[in-house]
Amino acid sequence: MKMNFHCFENLIPIMILALFSNSGLINATEVGKRTDALEASAWNDSQWISAVNAPVVKGHNNGRAADGASWFVSTVKNEQKIVSAKWMTAGLGVYELYVNGKPVGGEFLKPGFTHYAKTKRSFPYDITDIIRTKPNAENMLSVQVTPGWWADKIITPGGYDGIIGKKCAFRGVLELTFSDGTKKRYGTD
Repeated sequence: MKMNFHCFENLIPIMILALFSNSGLINATEVGKRTDALEASAWNDSQWISAVNAPVVKGHNNGRAADGASWFVSTVKNEQKIVSAKWMTAGLGVYELYVNGKPVGGEFLKPGFTHYAKTKRSFPYDITDIIRTKPNAENMLSVQVTPGWWADKIITPGGYDGIIGKKCAFRGVLELTFSDGTKKRYGTD
């Protein structure tokens, strides 16, 4: 089953430094806890997605072509009561995750610096505590992806854009376990 993500391109990124509720400061590290990864075959249920009209940055181009952020948003409707929900994610560029408007995980600037040619880091989260679990409830999953170390001039000698990557992208697999013990996966497409 595929998640149909809608893309909103070239928005200005906003970093949340502190989160507050009516009862005070929220500890962001408690929203969507890191968990064990799904088995490697789970990635077969997904594809890398990127903005359709995202600018392709050419190497050794001093022009500023990859500004802005892309948002990907998908809604998943529960078939039954959910007892467990895991979201395994990876990004080409810096990304932030949200479930029903709540940030997932306590990390900022995921995936951090990595040697993309050798390693594409994945981040698995247990989102059971923040997902709506009742039958027929809808859950909105959203991701903001920005160039970061992947396609920006932040790490390139001489300030050239896109020496590592050309387009920001995201890949994810959501695995839901229902009250009858069955599981269903939704992947980016």
